[in-house]
Amino acid sequence: MSRRSVLRGACRVVLVGLAGLAPIVFGRLQDWEMCAFVLSVGVALAFWYLGGRSALPSPWTGVDSLLVSAFAGTALACFSSVSIYDSLLRTALLAAGIAMLWLARASLSKPGWRMAAWWSLVAGAFLAGVWGLREYSHSAIAAGNTSWRAFGPFYNPNCLGGYLALCLLVPVALLLVARMGPDEPAERPRRGKKREPAVPDDYPPRYAEIAGFFAALICGLGLLVTGSKGALLAIMAATLVFGLLAAHRGTALARVLRLAAIGLVLVTVLGALAVPSVRNRILSAFSSQQNSGNFRICTWQGTAEMIAARPLLGYGPGTFEHAYPRHARAGFTRQAHQTPLQILAEQGVLGGLPVLVAIGALLAQAWRNTGRQTGPERLLSAAGLAGALGLWVHNLVDYTWYVVAHQAAFWLILGLTCCAQDEPTPAGDTKRWPTSVLAGALVLFGAVTLFSQIEVNIGRYFAQIGADQFAEHHLSRVLPIDPARWADGSRIRERLGSRGRPDELRKALELRQRAIDLQPTEPTHYYAMARICQGLGDQTRDAAWYARALDWLERGVQAYPTSTEILGRMLLLQERTAQDDAALQTARRLAGLYDSPVRTAQAVEYFTDQHFADAFLLLAQERMKAGDRDGALYPAIKAADVAAFWVLQQRTNRQLLEVGGRYDPAEIQRVEDVAREAMGLLQELGTPLGNYHYALNAYRLGEYEEARGVLEDIIRRTDQAGDLEKKVVLAQAHLTLVDVLLQLDEDETARALRETAIPMARETLRALREAGPEPFPGWRAEDTVAFEAAVRAAAQ
Repeated sequence: MSRRSVLRGACRVVLVGLAGLAPIVFGRLQDWEMCAFVLSVGVALAFWYLGGRSALPSPWTGVDSLLVSAFAGTALACFSSVSIYDSLLRTALLAAGIAMLWLARASLSKPGWRMAAWWSLVAGAFLAGVWGLREYSHSAIAAGNTSWRAFGPFYNPNCLGGYLALCLLVPVALLLVARMGPDEPAERPRRGKKREPAVPDDYPPRYAEIAGFFAALICGLGLLVTGSKGALLAIMAATLVFGLLAAHRGTALARVLRLAAIGLVLVTVLGALAVPSVRNRILSAFSSQQNSGNFRICTWQGTAEMIAARPLLGYGPGTFEHAYPRHARAGFTRQAHQTPLQILAEQGVLGGLPVLVAIGALLAQAWRNTGRQTGPERLLSAAGLAGALGLWVHNLVDYTWYVVAHQAAFWLILGLTCCAQDEPTPAGDTKRWPTSVLAGALVLFGAVTLFSQIEVNIGRYFAQIGADQFAEHHLSRVLPIDPARWADGSRIRERLGSRGRPDELRKALELRQRAIDLQPTEPTHYYAMARICQGLGDQTRDAAWYARALDWLERGVQAYPTSTEILGRMLLLQERTAQDDAALQTARRLAGLYDSPVRTAQAVEYFTDQHFADAFLLLAQERMKAGDRDGALYPAIKAADVAAFWVLQQRTNRQLLEVGGRYDPAEIQRVEDVAREAMGLLQELGTPLGNYHYALNAYRLGEYEEARGVLEDIIRRTDQAGDLEKKVVLAQAHLTLVDVLLQLDEDETARALRETAIPMARETLRALREAGPEPFPGWRAEDTVAFEAAVRAAAQ
């Protein structure tokens, strides 16, 4: 075997290896994954070039020209980027994806290598599915958490579900190909001479059939336990496409596949309803309490505002996370959950539209090429194309395109599916030089950025364990255009400065300013600048630093108008510096976000936001000073509820928070003081509802005897025939007292009380629904929802 043949074989091994390793290695949405993928594709291209071949398509088609224009548009959008490093990474990722497509067309043209690539793709999906099923069995079955959704090796369950939907039909096609046998045609007419039955000794080994069956089974079950509605939609769309395209119309195989596709869709629906985590999410989609749909709508509206703000070149490829906060309407998110919208927001019309057109044209070419194929090639091409179309159906409601593993599988599948050739592309010296240029660029960029990302991660590790000198050494080797170099260095200096060294804090300001220069729209940088300035004010006793901190917070609010964290710190600092009018204005602004999508429409249910408690407490105190006791009731209740519940969450999840470095005893004590101050206001108000919330939050803070005494007093003093407020308070007091008694290990008394509490609560709920959303002062529609949830929990 010649040296060039060995190099070409090495190229094919790299591509096949990427197909299997992508879901295990490239599923976490981390920057180093993009760098490693770009480097891997560059190495494969270099092997192919050194093996004497060109990776450029032959013949060159219009779709290839569109792909080049997509890359050019993405590169052009980098000139308007608000984070040049992120834009360069995304541009290189697109270049590597296109190169992978071309390289697969050229290097995997032989049937044996194409089959190896298909099986490698299936092996990777199988491992990801096993990972997810193992995780689900441990958390949902063994631990009893039936709402758990499997993550597997991916960033979140939707990404795992999307990848399995992309690959699920490939093992099905491989199973069908294996059953056909090497000499059997894929599509027989409905009528014809029957084959002679084989004798037992003539049966070939069925290893491929068994492997395909179990791979499809594991991928299907793994998809279900992710609980991803978008992935379910994707696999149903892919299944229908596969049924339509996998065989020539009018053949027996086509009729069987169409019926099987419909049956598989029905099985998917039934399977989804059988898995608790999926069933609950599907049913909740039709409930008024479903946040996921509202969150997406609000996020799409904010993304549309981004497009309108910069319609031509956008904010730069890969910069959504840093640019979106200025336009955010709902809770925090790193992605738009709608890939075409996000591409247009990041790259504008000039940079983003060529990408969408090129991908659409590539899928259309794949459809045409698949329709011209026959036999096993058509089955595999149809499976790959169906999965690729399903990927984009999923990306209409999610963002899996931004996961490196999905892009790697997409480009490889399209290279295998729609452009596979029977013979390798002939060598041509005049066409080889572009391959060398592209390979060199990808290898150089991938190697440099991967080394930089490794240094970032090493530096962060040393910073976490307190080895600041080693951390700074590694961060100094990070690329200067990477904001992480300056932001992480600033954190180290800030930590050193917190020990009474203002010179270190001033150095932290300088480093953070470098990060702002590279990412001017990232709000966390402004928040950090304000925090550092406040620290300098505390150490130097110079009020000018507090003024500078407030100025940085104002700039942070401009970058992220709906940030409760920035507004909360601003409120506390304004109170500390006796800016009463400004603090009251900030409190009103922060409290106004409480009933907005910022809190009610979050992608994920995070911990309760303690900053609302500070705002509500100030508003309650202001109403009390004005003599408006009725107006003070609602904010006092909310301040006590939010603060006490946040403290309870922190204590309950202490171990998890400590692992992430987010457990702060000082902050917990501060918020607990806020809760007690708000509870004092409730005692002073003395209304039935206020007294109940005093007892409820005493229970949350662990003061069980105090809560028990107040609840029993409420039950003794409240007349069941009173007005609706008294009935509601009485029912809630019974339910909460049951929980208190359980904490005091008085189980028999709690069970007896629950028999009385549940019928009373259900009757009160009916009266509440008839009375409307705000039947009396201090009560809101969300309180009715919480009451309903408490009744359901007590009944269980």
